Amino acid sequence: DALLKECKYVVDRTYHTKANQQTMMETFRAYTYLDHFGRLNVVASTQVPFHVRRILGRALGIGASKVRVIKPRIGGGFGAKQTAVCEMYPAIVTMKTGKPAKIVYSRYESQICSSPRHEMEVRVRLGADEKGTLKAIDIHTLSNTGAYGEHGPTTVGLSGHKPLGLYRNTEAYRFSYEVVYTNQMSAGAYRCTAVYHCRIIQDLQSSCLLVDLDLYDTGHKRRRRDLGGTGCGGLKAGIISAGSFCRYCLQRHLSLAI
Repeated sequence: DALLKECKYVVDRTYHTKANQQTMMETFRAYTYLDHFGRLNVVASTQVPFHVRRILGRALGIGASKVRVIKPRIGGGFGAKQTAVCEMYPAIVTMKTGKPAKIVYSRYESQICSSPRHEMEVRVRLGADEKGTLKAIDIHTLSNTGAYGEHGPTTVGLSGHKPLGLYRNTEAYRFSYEVVYTNQMSAGAYRCTAVYHCRIIQDLQSSCLLVDLDLYDTGHKRRRRDLGGTGCGGLKAGIISAGSFCRYCLQRHLSLAI
């Protein structure tokens, strides 16, 4: 806060990203059976067989050693299948009856009871000196995890962890967050777990700062990005770049900010 007060230019804006639902080619599905050792076998369209094994073992009270999860090649996932969405239901039937069971979600069911991207509200404050050098970054994320905490800490953590590494010479940075439960569908992983849209927000915020600095001119080649930096595509110089953004596109994005 102290360093932001010393900065000549400060941009403070809040952005809202809606919940998103992925539509992988193959919907959620699984089938279960007991082998001759009495062990529960689960064949599932999943991205996380060991997580499914652990979750089922604990939920059914039989322990992970009594569960075997088989993951064939699947028809897409995008992160939604990092959650045990449907494996529990045929597993319960098999454990109760001793017979094989299968479940296949329809496209409609995959949309209304699965694992979408978290809805988020992200406040970003950037401070720069008169030369355009970024001095301070402050990010606060409010994340809607839905009815359960699936991927709640993981996703919100990455929403701040990755954008903070973009500028190497930042003198101070802070990331804080809140994850809240609501009566909506439980959210989960989707496309690199919140990294992309939060990084885009910070890039947009940097562009807003360029407007305040009156440096929004592609002719300023000396301030162009040096993508050879370290970290997550970091900037070597730590100086905000005008790049080749279109002023119209910037204004269009600004209109979406709260």
